[in-house]
Amino acid sequence: MTLPVKPGVWRSPVCVKESTNNAKLGAASVSHVSMHSCVLSCKHHPEKENTCYALRMPQGFTARRLNSNPTTDPDEIAQLEALELRTLSGYLPLRVHVVGDCTTAQGANLVGSAMVAHQRKHGRYAWTYTHAWQLIKAAAWEGARVLASLDHDATRADVTVAQKQGYSAFALSTSTAHSTRKPYTDTQTGLRLLPCPAQFKRAEKRFQCSDCHFCQSPEALRKIGVNGVAFQPDHLDKA
Repeated sequence: MTLPVKPGVWRSPVCVKESTNNAKLGAASVSHVSMHSCVLSCKHHPEKENTCYALRMPQGFTARRLNSNPTTDPDEIAQLEALELRTLSGYLPLRVHVVGDCTTAQGANLVGSAMVAHQRKHGRYAWTYTHAWQLIKAAAWEGARVLASLDHDATRADVTVAQKQGYSAFALSTSTAHSTRKPYTDTQTGLRLLPCPAQFKRAEKRFQCSDCHFCQSPEALRKIGVNGVAFQPDHLDKA
């Protein structure tokens, strides 16, 4: 349901940009949506604690504006997002949900179809991560590239549930710094993981998502014998 927008309230729960040159992402198209689209069970949901990484600066500036919009229906947010995603040129890779998620099959259908349409324009990958893997089967994303996102306290049982839902690629948030640059097996989840390459220093240049296809392509992960990417907390220094 969309409520009248009051003075001082942001005009939309959705922000889609054709191009960003974010230090982390590089040259890419992006979408940000209200955190009211996120799974309610998440301990960081705006109706609970305001502790999500997305609320840290500078991302927090955008997230709080989107959260201020009175639209809280996740399907309505997904519909608005999908419409805007379809207006992108497709010349850049697309990172969906820098903040936000889809928590219903209908929302995943809408956004996933728009992601696939983006990729068909010029062959540039569109990808995202979802915390809603318990609620939504991978097939609901209509073939889009979606990694099941796991928190640092995830277990082998969580991985099993996600796999039964059809997810074959994973993103694991760790609570500590990477101890290696090489793929390793996480003892809690049993996942074979690649530490995010962008979270390491490189002498010649900054490594960005636009340089890397591992999150964008489950096929690329499988080729190197891993089924997920590990991310250390952003506030930690790069090794």
